[in-house]
Amino acid sequence: MIGSSLVLIAIAVLFLHNQIKPIERLAYAAESFGKGRNVSEFKAYGAAEVRRAATGLHADARAHRAFRAAAHRHAGRHQPRSEDTP
Repeated sequence: MIGSSLVLIAIAVLFLHNQIKPIERLAYAAESFGKGRNVSEFKAYGAAEVRRAATGLHADARAHRAFRAAAHRHAGRHQPRSEDTP
């Protein structure tokens, strides 16, 4: 009885570890994204919910990169008209 309980506890601990590790990695990637770091190397694995959240994080990162690229392209393109200069 005690032996089977220990085996089940060991299986539960392994299962929880395999579920928590991808969530921790996703949380670290989300924190890095919030600080402006690149998260393109983040690979999603684990439960379907974690992979979906990671897909959303990647979509946000792509949109953010596109926005920054557009802002850089348009920065400095405004040329003052001749009537704007004193």
